Amino acid sequence: MFFKKLKRGWKFSLASIALTLAGTSCGLLGNKKEPNKTAQSSQDLGCLDSLGDRVTRFMDGKIEEAEWKETFKCVVDQVNFFKANVAGNDPRGYNQGDIAFLLRTYLVKTKTITDAFTSSIFDIKAGVFGGNPDVITNADLDRFIAFVDFLKVETLALMIPLKNHHDQPSARSYLDLADALATATDHLATYLTPRVGEHSITKESFIPFTKEVIQLFDGDISKVDEYEELARSAKVLLTDGSKDAIEAWAWPRVAREAGALGGLYMAYSAVDSLKFSDDLQRDEYYLELITRAHRYANRIMVANRGKIAYDRIYQVIDALPKDLLTNQELVRALKVSFPNMIEHALGGQLKNALDTVAVNQAFT
Repeated sequence: MFFKKLKRGWKFSLASIALTLAGTSCGLLGNKKEPNKTAQSSQDLGCLDSLGDRVTRFMDGKIEEAEWKETFKCVVDQVNFFKANVAGNDPRGYNQGDIAFLLRTYLVKTKTITDAFTSSIFDIKAGVFGGNPDVITNADLDRFIAFVDFLKVETLALMIPLKNHHDQPSARSYLDLADALATATDHLATYLTPRVGEHSITKESFIPFTKEVIQLFDGDISKVDEYEELARSAKVLLTDGSKDAIEAWAWPRVAREAGALGGLYMAYSAVDSLKFSDDLQRDEYYLELITRAHRYANRIMVANRGKIAYDRIYQVIDALPKDLLTNQELVRALKVSFPNMIEHALGGQLKNALDTVAVNQAFT
């Protein structure tokens, strides 16, 4: 059940990345040069119309490498065509009208693209890639093309662990897949760190954008409202940032920890479905999970400058949606028992906050 949820999350995440990148890359209105016929799409579908199906098969380990590569090639070809042959309506580059026309005509032909969605793309572009939030320039297009190539390489590296896992799921395949996901998002964080801008994206911009991405791929947008508070509270815990915005500097941290913790939770959730030869093998699996959890916890403590107030942890517990934790008595028990366990382990030395010493002692 969890892995099905994870696949849907990946589907929407990758779709969001692709749409964001495509939208931040091109404009169509303005004075045209002589068109390059080989780069124009004559298909009834846009490059991203079939992305949902492709991502599902990618996550199932069932898509061919050539078809997956074509997903990226199609978008890059369109961007290169517009970059070489189309002038935007803004003297500096492409405005929101240009991008909206491109999205609706070349990239997403069978779904509705709203003006608000296009506006959010400009916000996200400025935060993730830098530059002016009011315009897309040729330099932005060059950065986009380089990033698409990066995404292609990283997702191709995931194909083998995904296929191995779905062909023969096992404790080893879960750990390998979790590690591959953590590695990919660590590479993403490393890639983004020197490139992010200074523009923060507010929840008023990002939440509607997320809903529209999910709608584009026939998903359940009610999950956005259900998980919004949890995601925002977790973002504060992971980055020591604002609850109401994604700061530009926070994107690499969010990417790295989301992949690492998501993969770890996937592997942990599979314990009851796995077949272990004996208790020792099960214990070894738990030890593998604990080792990774310790590493990720220390990384989060560094982001929080060595201390996390219990109130921040309580906010995450309170935000757990009903389908993850239905027993409110258990929620209250978690809030009471968590500090008691930590303080008992340290002989009553720690009050009101979790620090690095407590984390290390809890894992040893």
